[in-house]
Amino acid sequence: MAGRPTPRRGAGLYGMTRLGPLNLAAALGYARLETDVTRSLPALGSALSSSYATTAWSGRLQASAALASWNGLTLSPLAALQAIQVRSPGVTETSWSGAAPGALHLARRSETTSRSELGLQLDVQAMLGATPVSGYVRASWAHYFQRDADLSASLVGLPGASFAITGARPARNAALIATGFDVRLTPSVTLGARFDGELSGTSNRYGGSAQLRVSF
Repeated sequence: MAGRPTPRRGAGLYGMTRLGPLNLAAALGYARLETDVTRSLPALGSALSSSYATTAWSGRLQASAALASWNGLTLSPLAALQAIQVRSPGVTETSWSGAAPGALHLARRSETTSRSELGLQLDVQAMLGATPVSGYVRASWAHYFQRDADLSASLVGLPGASFAITGARPARNAALIATGFDVRLTPSVTLGARFDGELSGTSNRYGGSAQLRVSF
C-alpha cells in the first residue's frame, strides 16, 4: 500500500476576554485533508486506488480565574470543553479497468471526540536580569464523553461480505500535563518553548515545540 503526500488546508479563530478575575477563551478550527491511496493485489494481478477528502471541525471553550497571587506567581483553577468532528465520504477502490473483485468499499463515517477538563495552572512572571520571563505549569484531569473510532467496509466482489473495524480509542479518563515559557529578548522578539502530554492507563502522548515570534 502506498500513499501520496496529503495536501492540507486549514483555518482557525481564537478569542479571549476578561471579566474581572475571570478569563474566558474560545477557539474554532477547520481542516481539510485530501488523500490518495494505491494498493496492490498480486494474486489478482491488479492495483487499486482511491481518492477522498476528509474534513475536520474542532472547538474549545475554556474558563479560568485567578485564585491566589504572590510575588509574581498566580494560581488559577480552570475548566474546559472541547470537541472534534471528523467526516469522511463513502469511497470505493477502483482499478484501471473500473471496479475489481477485491476492491474495498468504505462506508461514509462521521466520528466525534469530546472531553471535559478540570485542573490548576500556575503562572510565573519574573525578570532574568533585565529580561522579562514568563512561564506556566498546568495539570488537569480529562474525561472523554465520546470516543468514536468505528469503520464499516465491504468487498465489492462479495455482496454481503461486510465487516467492521474499531480503531484505537483514548482511555475514558486521562491526566494532562503542560508547561511552557517565553523570554522577551527585545520589545519585538520573543523566544519560547512548549511541552504537553496526556497520560492514561492505555496510552501516553507527548508533544513539544519551540517558538520564535517577531512582531512588527
